Amino acid sequence: MGVKIDWAAFDSAWYKKQYQSVLLFLAVDTPQEIQNFYEQNGSYLKHSPNPFFDEVWYLTRYPMVQDLIAKGEYKTGFEHYKQVGFLSHSPHWLFDEDYYTNAPY
Repeated sequence: MGVKIDWAAFDSAWYKKQYQSVLLFLAVDTPQEIQNFYEQNGSYLKHSPNPFFDEVWYLTRYPMVQDLIAKGEYKTGFEHYKQVGFLSHSPHWLFDEDYYTNAPY
């Protein structure tokens, strides 16, 4: 059995609260419908998939990721982060990867 890693998973309950106005307007309600909406539309709208990853901040902080998305190498900043970004990039403005990996404890 695999271990679920919260930062790498889509959180439909959180997403529903965060983007409730658009989901209500489009009558998107079930967890599967919400995830499908994110994958097909929300990711292009720069929606964040969970509370641990801030898509807009990530793309602003790391503009080269926007270039990679424009080239078609990644669909979203979140996809980039899950594949390679987690090694050197912070996922959210409240998390400092450099501090976390270099903290003397």
